[in-house]
Amino acid sequence: VPAVRDRLARHLAGLGIGTRVYYPSPIHTSPLYRRLGFGDARCPEADRAAQEVLSIPVHPALGEEEIHRIVGAVRGFNPGQ
Repeated sequence: VPAVRDRLARHLAGLGIGTRVYYPSPIHTSPLYRRLGFGDARCPEADRAAQEVLSIPVHPALGEEEIHRIVGAVRGFNPGQ
């Protein structure tokens, strides 16, 4: 649900944890794909993912303490608020 994703992003930002939405719209809705004839494609999972997926910090330089802090912040999020 986009509203929950956005609230989670704000929650994490408030704790100093950056997030990104890398794919805000599914590729089948892009102008190029529409010109290629995919404009009427039905891709419900891609549509859902574009609305719900939020990327959190994940990279080899993350230390164990940082990982625990990020996990704790996500677990501490209440989607109903």
